[in-house]
This record gives sequence, C-alpha cells and structure tokens, in this order.
Amino acid sequence: MTGLELVFITDPALSDKELESLQKNIKMSLS
Repeated sequence: MTGLELVFITDPALSDKELESLQKNIKMSLS
C-alpha cells in the first residue's frame, strides 16, 4: 500500500467521487 492510498482511506473529508477519481489516477500511474 502506498502513502497516497493510505491518505485516501484515512481521510473522511474526501468525497466518494474524489476518492474514485484519485484511485483511478493511481492505477493509471502504477500500470
């Protein structure tokens, strides 16, 4: 698990849409 993923999981201020788009960006940058 990366630090970014940890922030996404532990930050309740992020909305579901923001979380989804950020996760997509991570997957794209990792692949």
